[in-house]
Amino acid sequence: MSYFKVLGFEKEPFSTSPDPNFFYLSREHEAVLSNLLIELRLRRGMSVVLGNVGTGKTTLSRKLIQELREREDFIFHIILNPSFENERLFLSSLIKNFEINATIASDASILDLRDTFERFLFQKGVAEAKTVVLVIDEAQKLNEGSLELLRIFLNYETNEFKLLQLILLGQLEFYSAIMNIPNFFDRISFKFTLNDKWSSNPAAFKDINVGDGVFSVCYNYPDETGKGSLTLWGLVDEERKINVNSAGAEVLSRLIQLILGLDETEAKAMAAAIVDWRDSDSALSETGEGAEDTYYFGLSLPYEAKDSAFEVLEELLLVKDMTSAAFERLGPYLTVFGNGRVNINTASGTVLMALGLDNPLAEKVLAFRRGRDETEATADDNVFESTDEIVPKLSEFYRLTANEIAQLSSVASSSLAVGSAYFLVRCEASLANRKNKRIVNSVINKSGAILSWSES
Repeated sequence: MSYFKVLGFEKEPFSTSPDPNFFYLSREHEAVLSNLLIELRLRRGMSVVLGNVGTGKTTLSRKLIQELREREDFIFHIILNPSFENERLFLSSLIKNFEINATIASDASILDLRDTFERFLFQKGVAEAKTVVLVIDEAQKLNEGSLELLRIFLNYETNEFKLLQLILLGQLEFYSAIMNIPNFFDRISFKFTLNDKWSSNPAAFKDINVGDGVFSVCYNYPDETGKGSLTLWGLVDEERKINVNSAGAEVLSRLIQLILGLDETEAKAMAAAIVDWRDSDSALSETGEGAEDTYYFGLSLPYEAKDSAFEVLEELLLVKDMTSAAFERLGPYLTVFGNGRVNINTASGTVLMALGLDNPLAEKVLAFRRGRDETEATADDNVFESTDEIVPKLSEFYRLTANEIAQLSSVASSSLAVGSAYFLVRCEASLANRKNKRIVNSVINKSGAILSWSES
């Protein structure tokens, strides 16, 4: 007997497969599903749904298909892996899966295959008054040839409606790809981005009962509007921080000046010492301001400079001039995880300034993110969906100077990202009627792998 029968379940409740029967219809998912069905009814053409891994795109597509099965006037097909090597394979797949009854010669040209599909669309859409729907999951895998073919399909229309209804679901990088194809991008009738609910979600992370105890996943978030600090319920984005293994000396120096208040000379010396600790040689940095083996061998308890990447942030305590007090203040702005790019959607103003934005420009980025309610981590927050759109999107809200555009463009191309894959989980737990708490700090990646763990 299966374990879920023993527990009184009718079926597997924790499958990793996207079962639409377990689809949680959050307000956000309900909105996108309703809008997609409206778009299909009005036959407007192309809809795009974006979201990071784990935001429910695939399950949403299955739920949509479930809805369409109940409607006799819809003909539909879903493509789960659109990695077609060429147009012929893509067209052949469509003709086969839409069960188009047509005699096609083995040497039929691409144009012949397109004509076959076009005749099918006119027959079903006009003569039979059916709505033909093509749903493509993992749309970020579409190559240029496939995107061009879809663009051509969207040209098939009457005076009143499109003959093919196209729904593309993909990760955020898909948006960057299609932004660079204006005659494709302009055909989007409906676009929606599913937001991650990991950073501020009390319903999921606050006061969760387990046995005789309770636990919460929470953290203090500095409110840079000057209102002090907020307690948020969720995970901390590790990639909102500066990567101590890849940041240049200039970035580290600016951060040290901003956080510790050191003058430029002192900050440059500390930044150079950090770079010397992690670089692979035993020579001082170009400025000669850092510290290598000669300095560390002269200490009362001597040791070598590591000459390789920081594995844990606490290694900074071994670096020249890094006191415990300095580490406590710098630590929240630094990480050893990620690829070195900083997520502009979660970075603090301090981090943005350390990367090279001046204070007024960093504040414009933060104000844009806060949305109408002027509060971080709420439902109306604005989001940058690709690095290519950072400058144009911010320019829609503020009149940027030429210098600000140059600053933002430079930092975006060298240092910024719009998503994250590494998160800090700070969990505090206590037993009923006891004041003492246990706190666990752990870093995980999006796959759920535990990369670090500490308890106190």
